Amino acid sequence: MKKRFFSRTVIMVAAAMGVGLVSCHKDNNVVIPVTLDTEAPLSVSATSVSMLSAKNSTATVTVIASGGWTLTGCPDWINASASSGNGTTPITLTALSENWSDENRSANLVFNGSTSSATVTVSQLPSLPPGLRVETLNMTLMSDGFACDLQFGPETKGYREAFFTESSVQTMTDRDIYNKLMEQTEYSGRLDYTFLDGWADPGTRLVYCVAAYGNESNEDGSHKYGPITIERITTRARTIYDDMYLTASYNSSRWTVIASRQGSYGQRCDEYYYVAAEDDLAEEFNMYSMRYTYALMAHLVFKPEITADRNWNYCNGPQTMNWTRGGNKFFCTTWGIDRDTRQFSAELSTPVYLDLSSPSAPETKRVKSNPADWNKPHQRPTPAEIMKMRNSLKVFRVSK
Repeated sequence: MKKRFFSRTVIMVAAAMGVGLVSCHKDNNVVIPVTLDTEAPLSVSATSVSMLSAKNSTATVTVIASGGWTLTGCPDWINASASSGNGTTPITLTALSENWSDENRSANLVFNGSTSSATVTVSQLPSLPPGLRVETLNMTLMSDGFACDLQFGPETKGYREAFFTESSVQTMTDRDIYNKLMEQTEYSGRLDYTFLDGWADPGTRLVYCVAAYGNESNEDGSHKYGPITIERITTRARTIYDDMYLTASYNSSRWTVIASRQGSYGQRCDEYYYVAAEDDLAEEFNMYSMRYTYALMAHLVFKPEITADRNWNYCNGPQTMNWTRGGNKFFCTTWGIDRDTRQFSAELSTPVYLDLSSPSAPETKRVKSNPADWNKPHQRPTPAEIMKMRNSLKVFRVSK
């Protein structure tokens, strides 16, 4: 009896200690191994959890384990209440920052046991509404300004935009710039393009910011904006002279324009495009050339025309151009493409405008306006005026 009790006791103690025992059946002389499991597979209470968009938002997951475990794959925006442990343990996951975007962000956290592992996907909801992104597309940069095509998301109802100097935002984060933008004027509707109206010194480093709102509102009733688009730009530096310097003369049947390339930048332009107009259209373009920056004129009028038809150019450094004269007013300007970069040159040529309708026609001059206050909303041409600029352009062919 004592011997049997001792054997049973050994087996019970060994089982408690997780020791594998081997039992022998003496009658058949066969050895039968008996293995006792020491650790159950590791698992988690949920394979995915989600937290709100705000900083310090939390989510909880429980590690179910019979032994030790460690955590890997935790990103810098999540804090876990424990990165290792032993046995079943609840883990609190905390967002260390706001998800300031219009998309979920997520990470895969892996809990590793000695013989198995389990993965939990942690997501943080976005704080900004979707469908409100703004893209900056085709741009025109010149020494006197900036123009850019814009594309708004499908849910856009309105927007804010602003220009800042690079020096004024050097110590600001993108969120700081966003907050500064929210102090600017709010516009309703969308727009096809934006521009810097006024004059910026050549080589000025600017920061253009734009964000859009849709149907969602904040708790105070204000519009809820989507992600901010930040575009850092530098207006092109002017050379000693414009790329092309134009003078003009006329006789009873011809307008004659003499073009000379000036400065190092102009010398690199092998391909030039000329725009000429007569009478009312000439007067209109002359008004545009004095009223708006060259950047805006080129972007709204000349770029689309050149894109549509690249055949109305005159290459390889023209000297004299002749047009058949049909009226008493004449306007002409030109724009070149750099032979190395294949980009348009820094400047439109100084426009030529001749008015023979009166004996003492006034001389045309570009008048430099006061420096623009980039933090204030700027004036825009009306939609009707833009359409007129775009649709009424006529190109005079150069007589070879």
